[in-house]
Amino acid sequence: MAGSRARGGMFMAAFGTMWLVGGVLGEFPSMPWLAAIAVAFGAALFLANWRALRAQPAALELETSTEAQRTARRFRLVNLGQWAAVAAAAIGLNAIHRPQWIVPAGVAIVGLHFLPLAALFRNRAHYLTGAAMVALAVVLPWQVPIAAAIPLLCLGAGAVLWLSALNAARA
Repeated sequence: MAGSRARGGMFMAAFGTMWLVGGVLGEFPSMPWLAAIAVAFGAALFLANWRALRAQPAALELETSTEAQRTARRFRLVNLGQWAAVAAAAIGLNAIHRPQWIVPAGVAIVGLHFLPLAALFRNRAHYLTGAAMVALAVVLPWQVPIAAAIPLLCLGAGAVLWLSALNAARA
């Protein structure tokens, strides 16, 4: 269990860093050094989860049980569904001339994908991660103009994923 959480933490550190770098470059384009700091911190967070994974010798071995194979298949399906939904949202929003809503839709979809993963991996923290991302995507665009909301959504999504990665490394 700890191994799969650390493995998930590595993904959340990497994707959180990508969201944060996008947000930093969107919100503070004249300060690219902030993006470099985000990359450095993201790398440290990734390595913390990698060390947590290495501390679990059994986690490094590939499980071949039927249950592990079923879990891996479901994980792939959830992620395939997530990427298909993001692509469909981007295509649909472009088609109706609302490309500014692609980022909020993407954040919401990524948040929603954590809900089945929480059940699949029996990780209640994923419910909080998913709910926080969906809340960001729903509330923030209604509080500030959409153009200003996009980099803030990226920063918020990255922060949520980093907090989740910290939690995974700690566990």
